Amino acid sequence: MKRFLAVGFLPAVVALSLFGAEQTWTGEISDDMCGNNHGKMGAMGKNAKDCTAGCVKAGSKYVLVSHGKVFKIENQGLKDLAMHAGMPMKITGELSKDGQSVKVSKIEPTSMKK
Repeated sequence: MKRFLAVGFLPAVVALSLFGAEQTWTGEISDDMCGNNHGKMGAMGKNAKDCTAGCVKAGSKYVLVSHGKVFKIENQGLKDLAMHAGMPMKITGELSKDGQSVKVSKIEPTSMKK
C-alpha cells in the first residue's frame, strides 16, 4: 500500500514543481487581439512587428505564441517585449499554476523556423 501511494504521489509532486520552475519556450511575442494570426488586422501594419506594436498601442496586451498555444504575459511592463515583438524568440520564465500565463524573465533571439 505504501509503495502504491508513493508511486501515485510522485508524478503529482513533479507536475506541481514545474509551475514554479523557470521554463523555456520558442515562439513569438504577439498581442492578444491577433494571437498567432496577424492577417486579420492588416490595417495595423505590414508585418507582425508593426501589427503587434499597433495593437498594443490600441490597448491590446502582449502574449507569447509558442507552437500554436497563446500564453498571456504577466509582466506587461517588460521593456524587451516591444523590442522583440513579432520576431522568433527564446523566452524564459515561469508558467502560472493554471498554465495560461507566463512571467517572462529573459527574451533572446532564436533561429526558429516558421
